[in-house]
Amino acid sequence: MTFIDFTEKEYVMKSGALRVNIGGSGRALIHLHSAAGPRMSKVLHALADHHTVHAPVIPGFEGTQRHPGVASMQDVADLIAGYISDHCNGECDVIGESFGGWIALWLAIRHPALVGQLVLEAPAGLRPADKGGLPNDTQDRQRALHAKPENVPDEKCSEQILMANRKAVAEYTTGIAFDKEMADRLGEIKSRTLVLMGTLDKVIPPDSGQLLKQHVPQSHLTYIWDAAHALEFDQPKRVATLALDFLDRGESFLVRPAANVA
Repeated sequence: MTFIDFTEKEYVMKSGALRVNIGGSGRALIHLHSAAGPRMSKVLHALADHHTVHAPVIPGFEGTQRHPGVASMQDVADLIAGYISDHCNGECDVIGESFGGWIALWLAIRHPALVGQLVLEAPAGLRPADKGGLPNDTQDRQRALHAKPENVPDEKCSEQILMANRKAVAEYTTGIAFDKEMADRLGEIKSRTLVLMGTLDKVIPPDSGQLLKQHVPQSHLTYIWDAAHALEFDQPKRVATLALDFLDRGESFLVRPAANVA
């Protein structure tokens, strides 16, 4: 797998500074990170081999400052929409990982003209309150996130930053597991959408993927074998292959390409 250099840049938005990691070349692709914060995965490098990947750090994560007036998931989606308008030629594809998938869904609902194709990796925001979720115990949490302990990324953040990340998640989501307002508007999504779920995921139950498949008009639901919630780390090759095939070929990604005929 090719490892692409990413450059950290800071952009001044109307509400404050936005830190973005950018790498690769090709059609612009926004990658929205999970509640764990931005992590450099093999999937990001694979994506950057085909696309110019923009990976913003949501304000409040990784020691960044929250933006005044950006208080909800809808507000974060609007912030990212402003970035796309200013720095991605007004339209791009979007990948959202768990918490980032929740943002991506609101982005596609509120700003349909800005989102080309949409990939959702075990998206949060549509989990029944009595199912799934993350345990409080650190070891139990890691087991819930990862089916393959050898692929757990090294934690480079301080406990203070990790606590700030969790606080940002709780405040943006207001502590809810199921966003009914968003669920009621899934039918408005115009983007061709690929939903990826892990076969071993206990954090986001299958109900969430089924709900998306049922209500998002142009959606496809695919399960990643032998993966828990952290898809990009449990099965990076499978996730990258599916995501790239979908992004590069659109609807025809479901059909095996015909062999060349001499």
